[in-house]
Amino acid sequence: MFTLNAQKVFFSANNNEVNRVVQSQQPTLITAGLIQNLDANLTNSYGGSGNIWTDIVGGNNGTIFGGTFTTTGGVSFFNFPNAGVASYVSAPLTKSTSMTFSIWAKSNSVPVPNAMLFNTGASGTGPDFFFAGTGFYWNVWDGFNTPFLDVNNVVLNHTTIVTNTNWHNYTVTVDATNSNTKFYFDGVWKGTAAYRSPATSNVLYIGGAGLNDNSWNFLGGISCFHTYNRALSAAEVNSNFKALKSRFGF
Repeated sequence: MFTLNAQKVFFSANNNEVNRVVQSQQPTLITAGLIQNLDANLTNSYGGSGNIWTDIVGGNNGTIFGGTFTTTGGVSFFNFPNAGVASYVSAPLTKSTSMTFSIWAKSNSVPVPNAMLFNTGASGTGPDFFFAGTGFYWNVWDGFNTPFLDVNNVVLNHTTIVTNTNWHNYTVTVDATNSNTKFYFDGVWKGTAAYRSPATSNVLYIGGAGLNDNSWNFLGGISCFHTYNRALSAAEVNSNFKALKSRFGF
């Protein structure tokens, strides 16, 4: 459960922002191929009120459902604490067959319950990145036939990776050229899954399955989401992690 130093529910009558810690300039990130930058710590991405999360590089804005804007520990984020209700960010954009998706998030509990951290397609189609049982998966829709496998070809066990409720970076690279999908945790490669193209639609949901599906909500905080129109290299993923890690307590 978060300790909330500053909190504001969308569309509430109280629009006074208290103790918010923001960064006035965008941190240094890899910019080649960056097509979406949603960052709750930047005032030009979220000003503190309303339900629009502004993409500061490509105009691919997000609309927030069921989230509460919060600042604690020097991090501004959207808290999604409720299961079974509309609880996600809808941030559509045109996608290519090779992509990178990177999100800074913290779960309200460990082990992480079954949850979809993001869905790159319409509800019922995917592909999507989700926690189920003890595994991480990248699949067409809520299936278990394409888990991320570690270096020993064993299903990646998220209970041994996500061991606390601290902030962590989850990055997924989808590589059409090499026909694979790689998962990085806090800048380090952890596993590889089958290739599934995210380019089937312009839909993107962050923090849940999306419209009309409230059974896979990610219960926790989401601070920023970055999307690239290419698969970043391992060195680039690690560089992006280092660019923001101090903000999140590393």
